[in-house]
Amino acid sequence: MKRQQTKGGSRQKAPGCWRRKAARSLATGCAALGATLAMGSAVQGAETVIYTGVVGLQPDPMLSTLSAIGPTGMNTPGGATSVSDNDVSVNYTPDGTNDITGSVYGAFRWDATVVHDNLVTLNDGTVSGSVTGGYSHQGASEGNITVVSGGTVDAGGSVTGGWSNSGDAGNNRVEISGGTINTAVLGGYSVNGNASGNRAIVNGGNMVYNVGGGFSMNGHATDNHVEVRDGSIGTGIEGGYSLNGNADGNRVEVSAGTVGFFRGGYSQYGTASGNRAILSGGTIGYEVNGGASFTGDATDNHVEIYGGTVGTHASGGHSIDGNVSGNTVTLAGGVVYGPVRGGG
Repeated sequence: MKRQQTKGGSRQKAPGCWRRKAARSLATGCAALGATLAMGSAVQGAETVIYTGVVGLQPDPMLSTLSAIGPTGMNTPGGATSVSDNDVSVNYTPDGTNDITGSVYGAFRWDATVVHDNLVTLNDGTVSGSVTGGYSHQGASEGNITVVSGGTVDAGGSVTGGWSNSGDAGNNRVEISGGTINTAVLGGYSVNGNASGNRAIVNGGNMVYNVGGGFSMNGHATDNHVEVRDGSIGTGIEGGYSLNGNADGNRVEVSAGTVGFFRGGYSQYGTASGNRAILSGGTIGYEVNGGASFTGDATDNHVEIYGGTVGTHASGGHSIDGNVSGNTVTLAGGVVYGPVRGGG
């Protein structure tokens, strides 16, 4: 494989940069190789990895005793040698001996390097761990994409466009059109940073648990988006979710399929403001909620229903211990088998 390296501080475009930029409307663009790398390390060209069930397994950087798929060097102390523009695809027929018992990564870094603009595609096969477009443990994860069109993902991890432990997760995307996913589906996820501008698009498939646009444990979840056009989601949908931060300006749109419940935005201990939930078709088993918080305020959230069915109730905004104000529900079609209220 031909490799590319920066010398003397020069800035070189990543291989396939323009092709991938055109294909990724939500990506952050193509940074010059070396622009975000830590410690002045050498930069090698992006890789294409295709697993057909024969060769390519390596130790998982998170679970070293298991077998994973990713770019060469992914399991080294630093992580993948190229942090951007890797293409990783899984396309094989399981026979009981060739399953991926670890995870699939477009790129993986332990340090503060930004991991961005990587693509992972699962067409067939079985993955026991996570499927992640780009993972940076201490840095940001930006513009990464995960696509699932078939196969099975077990309950051992998650399906995520971009993941960061300490940095922000921004403008990542996950697309589901088939397969069975027995774990969470998230456009972008951060433990201690913000999750913003992430997106989840569902065109089919069977998702046993929840789907989220952007999820943060200790940061804010803002401007994330989920679209459901078909498929089955067993639990629920949140455009943006934060445990300890705010969930503001997130959106969910459902036009077909079956969903347990959905909320534009949800925060456990922060505010939920300016979120939207839009239903134009499909079947919702339980509630539709524009924005909700357990202890914080729920303000200016909105639900719009133009079609479909809602099994229990619709609420513009909801909070247990916080203030509820400025929330609305627009009922222009469809069926709601329960109360319809602006806030509560």
